[in-house]
Amino acid sequence: MNSKLNPKSYFRLMTLVCHEMLIIIPVYAYIMVANIRNGETPYMSWNSIHANISDIDTQTFAEWTATSLNKDLLIFTKVLNVYWIFPFFAFFGFTRETRAHYRRAYMFVVHHLGFPAAGTTTEYALFS
Repeated sequence: MNSKLNPKSYFRLMTLVCHEMLIIIPVYAYIMVANIRNGETPYMSWNSIHANISDIDTQTFAEWTATSLNKDLLIFTKVLNVYWIFPFFAFFGFTRETRAHYRRAYMFVVHHLGFPAAGTTTEYALFS
């Protein structure tokens, strides 16, 4: 077991996993159903995957967004990738250890830019 995994970190991690499962399963089920309705072919075998492995198919953005469903799915998956940042940061970005890292990075920048760092006795090494 990881010695740095305390009960608070474990609880945050499990809560994040549950949150993502509640969001991911319906979202990707919708995307999978939409792709199937849109004419995506099901998985066949490794032979079909690797048959023309050296071929590079190119598509223009106009071809990607030829139907409103394709356009909506493309935009939705881009927005969804950005969305995942916020819960992760909410669960792990405000911990005591993380704030100490933020402070150390801030002090590193302040020290190297030549600004006075009043009342600090911490090291200025960014990576220790």
